[in-house]
Amino acid sequence: MRDTTDPTGMKFAGDVGRRLEKKVDEVLSEYFLSKYNGKYRLCEDNPLKKMYGLSGVVPDHIIENTETGNRIMIESKNQDAGGNAYERMFKFCTPNMVRLVKDTLDVKYNPIVFICSGVLNTPKFRNKINFGLGDDFDNLFWEGTKEEIANFFETKLKGRLDNE
Repeated sequence: MRDTTDPTGMKFAGDVGRRLEKKVDEVLSEYFLSKYNGKYRLCEDNPLKKMYGLSGVVPDHIIENTETGNRIMIESKNQDAGGNAYERMFKFCTPNMVRLVKDTLDVKYNPIVFICSGVLNTPKFRNKINFGLGDDFDNLFWEGTKEEIANFFETKLKGRLDNE
């Protein structure tokens, strides 16, 4: 049930998004610790926050390979039936934003990836997102299992972090 003191739904949408961010953080942290013993970590200090401030253009997660220093940013989007999270994720896909993120993270590869949840996993939104991202951005339509995130990391992200 939505909060009646939140007529725009922004607080509710923010709560939904923060729950996904927390879950992704928990799953990745547990996976990195159990399998890699510190080789990969979620960065507490997000360098993009310093660059953009708290203006709504701050990615949810930064993964770093502690041996190579390579990093990837993950934007998590969870949408209910009335939201627009999938539209807001595309702000990270503009040529200028990709360049700024690459420069800030000091990498040559595209470091921007997405994890989508909620109604974004329906065919309607999968089609819209796949059309918008094309082959330029990796994304996971996450149903909520730890195995999905582990597989996504191993098949799509690890190589960039390891210079493969």
